[in-house]
Amino acid sequence: MMLMMTPDGAQFAKNFETSGVRVKKRLAAYLRDPGDEENVHSMRTSLRRLEAAFSLLPKKERKRNRKQADACKAFFRANSRVRDLDIVRARITALGGGPFVVDAIAGRRKAALGRALALARSVEKKKMMMLPAAASAKNIDGDKLAGRMDKVAGRLVFAIEARLPVVVGDSSKKEELHELRKDMKKLRYVLEILPAGRRKKYGRAIARVAGGSSGSNSRSRRNAMAMLKELQGTLGLIRDCDITIEYLQNAKGAEAILQKEKDERDALYEKFTRMVS
Repeated sequence: MMLMMTPDGAQFAKNFETSGVRVKKRLAAYLRDPGDEENVHSMRTSLRRLEAAFSLLPKKERKRNRKQADACKAFFRANSRVRDLDIVRARITALGGGPFVVDAIAGRRKAALGRALALARSVEKKKMMMLPAAASAKNIDGDKLAGRMDKVAGRLVFAIEARLPVVVGDSSKKEELHELRKDMKKLRYVLEILPAGRRKKYGRAIARVAGGSSGSNSRSRRNAMAMLKELQGTLGLIRDCDITIEYLQNAKGAEAILQKEKDERDALYEKFTRMVS
């Protein structure tokens, strides 16, 4: 017997399809002009959103789309290397780094972009993850979808709450800070794709992990998504500093700008600790 699609299931299927269409459009732009830094950035963001949508699919649908998901993930990793180099180049230029530091990045970017393009073409050849109407009606019903949503969102909230005590008070936990940022980004993207009615139930939990002691009041709960985005953005800037510092530590004659970047990183970390205290 065919299951009837619930309003939540219909809205989720629509949001999922939107994520797939977004990736297709940005992939086309990326392949037309891979040298454009904005295309590189937009491609990474759209792949992240599609990955979040994929994590909410029922088990059968995830299995059916596994090859496409794995291809997208491999492309995402390769493209992230290109994006990291773009960030490092931009930050070093802003710090006043000379051509001897900046120009060395060009060769690395070219090699990284070549690998990313090969994987991008592989993704283009595969069918994008979509939800045909028949498969949606058969495999996505309200109870199963709600259970999967609760499981994924709850797991991310739990991971964030576990990581926060580790990184607060110890600025040297670079990888832990990076993983915390990724968990927050995944949570935000998962919540964005949820139907609005279901998204509200996670407001208190988000305020608790993203708003520190202020998470108990109603105003914080109403602004929970904005708080999560702001905190994730600060962690992103810390990560940008970390990858730039790592690059500068291996560059000759970059001592002065290296110290500037370390100072900026310290200031951002202090801001982060204030946000979650």
